[in-house]
Amino acid sequence: MGVSATDNLLLHPKTRADILTFLKQPAHALMIVGEAGSGKKSAAEAISSDLLGVPVAELSKHPFFIKLQKASDKQEIPIDSVRNLLKKMALKTQGTASIRRVVVIEEAHLLSEEAQNALLKTLEEPAADTVFILTAPSRMSVLPTIVSRTRVLPVHNVSKKNAMNYYTPNHGPQTIQSAWHLSSGAAKLMGSILVDSQVPLKKSIDEAKLFLSCDTYERLLMVDEISKDKQRLDYLFESLERVLEALQHSPNNQGKIVASRLLKNRQLISRLRRARLANVNARLIALELALNLKL
Repeated sequence: MGVSATDNLLLHPKTRADILTFLKQPAHALMIVGEAGSGKKSAAEAISSDLLGVPVAELSKHPFFIKLQKASDKQEIPIDSVRNLLKKMALKTQGTASIRRVVVIEEAHLLSEEAQNALLKTLEEPAADTVFILTAPSRMSVLPTIVSRTRVLPVHNVSKKNAMNYYTPNHGPQTIQSAWHLSSGAAKLMGSILVDSQVPLKKSIDEAKLFLSCDTYERLLMVDEISKDKQRLDYLFESLERVLEALQHSPNNQGKIVASRLLKNRQLISRLRRARLANVNARLIALELALNLKL
């Protein structure tokens, strides 16, 4: 194929190859999976751009590009949002292209179980001219019945060499290496660290650093507020894990924080993240984090 919107993205070679394979022969539903900050949203937008033949910046103006995402004041995407989506899809598309409509559902794991079940029938009997693109942290975070009706495309973290080649014209090697370690190679987060301080995950990393610098009482106050927003809590876990991993690899640490303690903290966070996926009470998880994380 010719020029692709993915050409401008920092992608792992395997991810890029998988995207190009999909574009050559699109399935009716694609699930893009990857950790927070991996670049799932950017990949979804680039694929949508290529399928519809419009620039990424013009997608929002396209009459048959539909995006569904969690409202900022909600904890999940409710069934009413899916019902509204299905009403919009009743409108017949125009043109002769084989793919004339793209529906992107960001963070599909935030769909309520009711909403996922409502979406299922549409995925079982898809319109020939429509492609659904869902994003999620992992295939395990969405109902198996949804996953089984999609083609799963993992977004792999990029290597340090990939990052250096991509960012060297605009940033120094030490800055790029630091961002790569802090992001663990998650492309979108790395770009946010280097360029955009307003991206939620970048703000969450700053919050994680503040959390680590606080005493237990201050941490308890922080988690009391953070636990009210499940996505914010998920971001905090993700960011804490990244910061602790970066500390392990930092030449400036030099044993100031012993490796065994860092490992113990990372194991704690990993266990609490699994508890979150199992829908354990968010406030209880946050309290355990505040009381047991020690540097």
